[in-house]
Amino acid sequence: MWAAQKSVADVPKDECECNGQEVAEARDPEIAGSPSSSQEPKITLIESRAQMSIAGPVIFGDMFHNLADGFVLGAAFKSCDPSFAMKITLVTMAHEVPQELADFMILVHHAGMNWKLAALVNFLSGCSTLVGAVIAHGMDVSEEVEGITLAAGAGIYLYVAATELGPSVAHLPHLKRGSSLCKASLARLLAFALGAICIGLVLLDHKHCTPVYPSSAEGAGAAADAGGHNHG
Repeated sequence: MWAAQKSVADVPKDECECNGQEVAEARDPEIAGSPSSSQEPKITLIESRAQMSIAGPVIFGDMFHNLADGFVLGAAFKSCDPSFAMKITLVTMAHEVPQELADFMILVHHAGMNWKLAALVNFLSGCSTLVGAVIAHGMDVSEEVEGITLAAGAGIYLYVAATELGPSVAHLPHLKRGSSLCKASLARLLAFALGAICIGLVLLDHKHCTPVYPSSAEGAGAAADAGGHNHG
């Protein structure tokens, strides 16, 4: 009896603290089920990797695409008359604005970047246009190199669209009562078509120019076609 009636003071302090923690966990299941601080860095690392799986391809795809645009602009100012080169510049800007806005929204809403970092990354990626223009103006860039660059950028964009963004766009959220699945699908299809039309309109009058060679008869024909040729 005397041994069972030991005072609390005789119990070690560490044992009291451990017992108190166990009692608190037993009383509050949320405390017992809460993740420890050692698990938080792992969760943060997983989230950062998931964000980079979206941000990385978007940034590199945009960089390759802008580099190819720079090749076109540099060749235009080198081989074409200034008025036609300015027209190519305006056409390039017309399709770059919606593309860069789309990239910005992806970096902010899907990759989890804050808008300042997303704007900075977009600006640095856009600087590859200047790099491509300087390279094309200073040296001859073959059509094969330009095509490979465009194909690399397009392939990265297709990867992002098919693996990261496509499933989230195709997945329809839980619809409210009275809403129609057909209407929701049609709305997303129309939004996609509108974006494709905005990008495709600038290609209706898209032309290439050829260098002018006035010293030969063959060059006279090239000079007559210096304004460019249509794709269609």
